[in-house]
Amino acid sequence: MKSILEEFCKDKKEPSFETVDINFYMDLMDYMIYEKGSAINYAGTVGSKLKAFMNATYLKKLHTNIDFNQFKKMSEDVDTVALEEDEVRQFATAPLTGHWDWVRDIFIVQCFTGLRFSDAVILQSENTNKGFLSTRSLKTGKTMMMSINPYVSDILEKYNGFPPQISNQKLNKYLKEAAHLAKLKRPVTISTKRKGQTTKTNYELWEVISSHTGRRTCFTNMARAGIPLREIKNFSGHSSIALLEKYLKIGNEETAKGLQDHPFFTNR
Repeated sequence: MKSILEEFCKDKKEPSFETVDINFYMDLMDYMIYEKGSAINYAGTVGSKLKAFMNATYLKKLHTNIDFNQFKKMSEDVDTVALEEDEVRQFATAPLTGHWDWVRDIFIVQCFTGLRFSDAVILQSENTNKGFLSTRSLKTGKTMMMSINPYVSDILEKYNGFPPQISNQKLNKYLKEAAHLAKLKRPVTISTKRKGQTTKTNYELWEVISSHTGRRTCFTNMARAGIPLREIKNFSGHSSIALLEKYLKIGNEETAKGLQDHPFFTNR
């Protein structure tokens, strides 16, 4: 586990007990499964060891972070969610106030840039120039450049820059509250498989949303819009298109509908 964490945290700010939260865990799982191509069961084993370590150090009163209780062991599939385009618009235009407003805006920036929380939350006006946003990833050291979407442009104008910074733990708490206020209530079924048994749990969308959802939403909706996967891969940092395809939340029915009007299925 130590070597994996050292590799994962290379070129990043050294983690502390308080920063090993649910998004740190999800990023670690994505790194192992979608970037390194590790077996899901192996990633799950590493995650279980991390959870045990956080629990042991919590019992020794070395920290007060209890996010480790949310660490779920990965088995066959990373069954997380992505917002659909109309849900992004619904969230972006919902009449929110206070911390719910600016937490939502940080999330919307992620939905149109694909940035990890650690990169999105430190953006400054200096990262924008002539309609483009440019930033260097804290995790990979890679410089990213992308066009500024109209929603992001509105956020820049609203704050004369970017929304205030916030911790990942607080953002996820407020983000769920904001999504609930915005009525993001689409039914979502999360499947988990442990010891050969599959368990399905029903939620509403707002209950399972996190800052990591913004990144997944961006790449999923880019694919839905017809942007080639090789171009999305340049943004996402996945090591292969096959791993990127596993990351995207596009189901078989959606794929079939997208191909419904293709000449292969319409020509006689």
